Amino acid sequence: MLNVGIADREGTSDFWIAATNDQWSSFSKPIATRRGATVCEEPVRLHCLPLSAVLAECGKPFYLKMDIEGYDVIGLESLSRDLAPQYISVEFAHGTEMELLERLLGLGYCRFKLLNQVTYTDHPPIFEDELPYRAVRKLYALAPPLRPVIRNVVHKSDFDTFQNTRHWRFPEGSSGPFGEQTYGDWMTSDVGVEELHQRNTS
Repeated sequence: MLNVGIADREGTSDFWIAATNDQWSSFSKPIATRRGATVCEEPVRLHCLPLSAVLAECGKPFYLKMDIEGYDVIGLESLSRDLAPQYISVEFAHGTEMELLERLLGLGYCRFKLLNQVTYTDHPPIFEDELPYRAVRKLYALAPPLRPVIRNVVHKSDFDTFQNTRHWRFPEGSSGPFGEQTYGDWMTSDVGVEELHQRNTS
């Protein structure tokens, strides 16, 4: 465990602690305060290193997961092909999706999956305020014979039993399994771009 932040160069930076949702804490105040979130009055000053410096010290991992609230691009920018792990996971959010994809391609990655952190599949989750979907989910749980029909009609679903197939249990905020154990087939970058456009316009 290293007590450092990831930045484009070594030094210190202001880190904003999101008071209402600490998972949104970020070096970017606009990201830490999105959707009306509040931050602690004063930022924390953190020592920072480029991701390449961290890997040079600790070694290249087999799997690298980044979810650093808007700084994933900065993390990737310092990597080179010789430092790129076999598997990598980044957060496609905050308007950086295409930049991240281009950087991943530049590092030599050629197969991708777009998964969410709730169902660990490519199906969008159902949120607390989406009452019609929640009612359908309840019906799905209570009426097994209707499940094939519900799946075909209600494409937005988190009815999947994906993590149950291997008796997995992940805490909230996890990204589920990685590598070849992730859900679905690997797609090429052009298919990934089309899928991104569909998600961003739907």
